[in-house]
Amino acid sequence: MAYSSTQGPSLNPDDVYASDDEARKLLNKKLDKNNYSDVDLKFTKNPNTGDVSFRKGRSSVRQSIMNLVMTDYYEIPFKPEVGCGVKRLLFEPLDFVTERRIEESITSVIQNFEPRAEFLQVNAVADNINLGYEITITFGIVNSTEKENITTFLSTTRGV
Repeated sequence: MAYSSTQGPSLNPDDVYASDDEARKLLNKKLDKNNYSDVDLKFTKNPNTGDVSFRKGRSSVRQSIMNLVMTDYYEIPFKPEVGCGVKRLLFEPLDFVTERRIEESITSVIQNFEPRAEFLQVNAVADNINLGYEITITFGIVNSTEKENITTFLSTTRGV
């Protein structure tokens, strides 16, 4: 690097491009850490490639959490420990104790099996009229400052 009395340090153009490439590599590496992707479980066709479409970013983490919540123990071959057990709790009495058990079960499965989510809060509220539970899951995504909410209603398939 040479110095000029009027312009300060003068840079060799090759040095500038090399540093730009390094900066671009570091930026891409940082963006890849936040760029999560999963197969879309609706199995829709990508119109450009004709292949199965993907979910990216927040959407993929949301889909993964909902899959974990709706998965029961022993449903995944060779991984009997993965599951939430919420389905069996839906047939318990609609009371405070069952609400807490559902919250604990969802909290446990997210903390143990979804490393992309930083767990914040689960809230289950019994609905005696519709015979189910209103579930709200609030979480953050790793390396992001945004909070995400998932709200769903869980009820038995056997009904009145």
